[in-house]
Amino acid sequence: MAHIVFSGVLERYPNLKFLIHHGGSMIPHFSGRIGPGWDQLGSRTPAHQQEDVTGYPLTGRPVDYFKMSYADTALFGAAHALRCALWFFGPDRVLFSVRPREGPRLHPLPHRQRGGTQPHHAPADSDLRRAAVTDEQQEGRLLSRQVR
Repeated sequence: MAHIVFSGVLERYPNLKFLIHHGGSMIPHFSGRIGPGWDQLGSRTPAHQQEDVTGYPLTGRPVDYFKMSYADTALFGAAHALRCALWFFGPDRVLFSVRPREGPRLHPLPHRQRGGTQPHHAPADSDLRRAAVTDEQQEGRLLSRQVR
């Protein structure tokens, strides 16, 4: 995603939509580096190395381009990760996601061989309560919103 942002793809095509799997991956968790950290990109770079950090000229903050993406809720039930995704992207950009429990697989999963349950699942009611997801988010925007 950093390459997409810094190469100016979202600057040139602001209506392009990206869905970042697993709650936006590490993006919400690294928001300090993506926000204030990348706001300073190049500010301490010596003049003879400026070309190394100069990319497509962005008109906005790097963090704002990351926030233009969508995230899903395939988080293995991690309430803290769901809270972080909701905080960073906002409830209108976090989409309900579920990975099928059954179906063809290329490789057997070790937990199935041990008789465990499959860890990928949609957020259960208890996951959503632990993440402090409101009823409005559950019933409306969060769980039924589709990328247009």
